[in-house]
Amino acid sequence: IAIEVMLRAIKEVRLITETVSFGRDIKKISESFRVVPNVVLPNNLKADFVIVGSSGVWLISVQDGDDEVTFDGDNLVRDGVALKGLFSSILEKSYILTSILKQKLNRDFKVTPVVAFSSSKIKLSAPKIIRGVYISSRKDAVSLIENTDIQLVDQKSIEEIYKILKK
Repeated sequence: IAIEVMLRAIKEVRLITETVSFGRDIKKISESFRVVPNVVLPNNLKADFVIVGSSGVWLISVQDGDDEVTFDGDNLVRDGVALKGLFSSILEKSYILTSILKQKLNRDFKVTPVVAFSSSKIKLSAPKIIRGVYISSRKDAVSLIENTDIQLVDQKSIEEIYKILKK
């Protein structure tokens, strides 16, 4: 039992370290983008990161795992385990944030969901986009956001959205 507890503790430390490293990497995004970590949403939901910039509004869900991620036709499969509910969860968060922005700003903004894997060792063998959700590695997340124009957002709107997210 002591060994299991130690192994879990080591895994938790590694996960925290990878998530912090992912956060540092994502904050290397161009200065014109605004990064907001740990955005609290209604229904006890939380977005790991929301990024707002000229290419759109991006909601990031950070996942762990060191091995390979594949797609079985229904779910992403990480280290042999299906990530059931991942797509519905991130899409729900995206829809809720879209609704909040519509209510507060009286404008339509598309919130683009991204599942990003925090480990630098991850091997993605899955499509880049599944059911409207982008799938990314840690090393490709910044490039995806900077170089994929989902909805062009002007600087004034970026700042308005950023203020809402910071509250």
